[in-house]
Amino acid sequence: MDANGAINEQLFSAKGQLGSLNDLFAKHPYTVDIKLETQHLTASLQGQITDALHAKGLELQIDVTAIDLSKLTGLNIPANTQLTGSGKLKGELYQPQLKDLNIQLSRGNLSNITASGQIENIIATKGMNLTVNGFIKDPEISALLFSSSMPQFNDITFDAKLINHGNIIRLDSINTQLSSPQGLITTLTGNIDINPMVADFIEAMNISATLNADTTAAARPFLVDQLPEMGPVTGKVSINSHNMTPAIEDIDITIGEGQAVELQITGRIGKVPLDAGTPNSDINLDLSIEANNSKSIGTLFERDLPEIGPVTITSKFIRQTKNDNFNNLQLIAGDPKTLLIKANGHIQLPVKNDDPISVISEFKLELNSPSLAKTSQKLGFDLPELGPVNTKMIVNTRSNEISAHDIDIQIGQQQKLRLNLTGNIGNIPITNAAISEIDLNAIQKTEGRFFVDAFLDTEPNRLDEAFRSALYRRTAGHPLFTIELLRSLRDRGDLYKDQNGYWMVAPQLDWEMMPARIEAVIEARIQQLPSEHQALLSAASVEGELFTAQVLALVQGLEEGPLIGLLAQQLGIRHRLVKEQDEYSTNNRNIARFAFRHELFREYLYKRLSQAEQRLLHGAVASALENVYTEDLQVMSVQLAEHYS
Repeated sequence: MDANGAINEQLFSAKGQLGSLNDLFAKHPYTVDIKLETQHLTASLQGQITDALHAKGLELQIDVTAIDLSKLTGLNIPANTQLTGSGKLKGELYQPQLKDLNIQLSRGNLSNITASGQIENIIATKGMNLTVNGFIKDPEISALLFSSSMPQFNDITFDAKLINHGNIIRLDSINTQLSSPQGLITTLTGNIDINPMVADFIEAMNISATLNADTTAAARPFLVDQLPEMGPVTGKVSINSHNMTPAIEDIDITIGEGQAVELQITGRIGKVPLDAGTPNSDINLDLSIEANNSKSIGTLFERDLPEIGPVTITSKFIRQTKNDNFNNLQLIAGDPKTLLIKANGHIQLPVKNDDPISVISEFKLELNSPSLAKTSQKLGFDLPELGPVNTKMIVNTRSNEISAHDIDIQIGQQQKLRLNLTGNIGNIPITNAAISEIDLNAIQKTEGRFFVDAFLDTEPNRLDEAFRSALYRRTAGHPLFTIELLRSLRDRGDLYKDQNGYWMVAPQLDWEMMPARIEAVIEARIQQLPSEHQALLSAASVEGELFTAQVLALVQGLEEGPLIGLLAQQLGIRHRLVKEQDEYSTNNRNIARFAFRHELFREYLYKRLSQAEQRLLHGAVASALENVYTEDLQVMSVQLAEHYS
C-alpha cells in the first residue's frame, strides 16, 4: 500500500503491506507492516494477526516517535518536546492488550519522563499497571504545572505506579521531590485517585508532605505573605481529599528553629479550594512563639521594642466563614525579678479585610515589677525608685477605637509613698494610640497635689509652699511631667542640695525652660496633626490657656461653625489636645471658649512661633477680642493690655 493525504492540515504518507484476502479467509497468519509519517511524527505497526477474520490473536509491535509534540498537537507544550514509545498489541481487537509498553517524553537534559508496564484492555482502560518515573528541570514545564502563587520548582524527581480499579485510575506509591531555586525542598508520598469521566476528576487524595527551607522567604508561598524572615522552615502535613477541595491535616511546622524567635504551627486546614481567589476555610491551628528576648520580636516586625526578656505567645487560630479569630491568646514576657507582663484574651478580624482598624479584641493585661526604677529602665524611661509596681486592666479595641477599663495601678509600698490609680480610659482612636499620645489627663487627678508633695518628700528638702504650688500649676500633678521637670531643675542647678543634704531652691529658678523629654512627648503628638491644624493651635496659644473660638475664627479667617466642630471633634475628642470649657454670653451672642488640656501644650505651641509671628498674632488677637467682646471691654482690659504691650 502507498497512500498520501492530510489530517487537520498536516500532510501524511502511509506505506507498507497487509496480508492477502486468501490469508484472511484461510485463517492463515495475517501479516501487517505499515509505516505512517508526517512532518513531526513517525509510527509503525508490524507483526501478524493469527485469526484476522475474527479479530483474534493480535501479535503486533507498535513504535512511535514524535520530534515536536507542540507542533504535532497544537497544545501548550514547550517546543522541541519529543515522544518515543513502543509496545506490543496482543489478544483480541475488541479487547486489545498492550504489553511491554515503554513511553519516553523528553526535552533534552531539561526533562525526561518514562512510563513502562502493561494495560490489559486498552479500550475499556482496565488492568492498567504502569511504572512512571523521571525528572523535570524545565522552567517552562514548571510554569505549566504550578500557578504563579506557588513556588516555581526547578528540579523535580518522581516515581509512581499507575493502576486502575473500574473507572478510577490510581496514581499509587507516589514518591516525589521538588526543589526551588530559593532553597525549598518538598517531598510528596502517597496516592491520588482520578476519575476521568467526571468534571471534578480527583476522587480521593492521600498524600504525606514534608517541607524544608533554609529561609522563611523560600517557603512563604506555603505560609503567610506577611510573615517576616525568621530563618529555616521544617515541617510535615497530610493532604487528604474525597473531592476537589482538599484538606490539610496533621500540620506540624516549625519556623526559625534554633533562632532568636521560633514559631510552631500545628493543627488542620479543613478546606483548601483549588480556586486561587477563594480563601482557605475551616482552619483550626495552634500557634506558639518562643523568643529569647523581646528585642528580637521587635526586629522581626521592624518595631523598636524595649528589651524586657524572653517572650512566650500561644494562641488558637480559628477561621470561620467571615472572621479570623485568635482565641485563648496568652502572652508572657519578661522576668519576675525585673518586669513581668502577662496578657490573655482574643482578637477577631475579617477574612477579606486587611484594615487594622477593623480589629475587635479584648485582653486582660497585668504588669508586675518589684521596682519602679527597673521597670522604667526596661521600658526606656528613667524614673526614681518608689518601690514595686502592680498593674491590672482590661484593654478593648472595637472598630477604630481602643479603650481600657477596670484599671488598677499600684506604685510603692504601704507605710511609705504609695500611688493608686484606678478608673477607665475610653475610646481613643487607634490611629492616635501611640505611646507618645497617651492622654495623661485621662488619669484621675484627685491625687495630683498629693503626688507632688509625696514625691518631693521622698528625700529631705526645704521646698516651701510657693515652690510646691508652682510645681503643681506647671504639671497638674502628672507623674511624668512632675518627675521630668524636677530632674530638669536639678540638672541645671535650679534645685541643689545644701551641706546638710537638703534640697533647696536656687535664687535663679527658671520655670520657663521645658525639659527635653516633656518637649519630645508633646512634639510627637503635635507633629501628627496636619500643618493647618498645627497653625490653628499655635494661633490659639497666643490668646492663652483659655481661648475663644470666635476670636480664633477672626484671626484665621475661618467660618465659626466648622471651626467649633473641628476644635470639639478632631482636636478635642480625637487628638485630646483641647477641651470645651464653657459658653459665654455677650452682645446677644454665645461665645464658645476652649482650653488647652495642659498648659505645657500651649507653652510648646507658643514658643514655636518666631518673635515676629508672636507680635503679629498678638495684634490680631487683641483686635478680634475687641470685636467679639464689645460689651465687656472693661472686663477684657487687662488681657488686651497684655496683647498690645
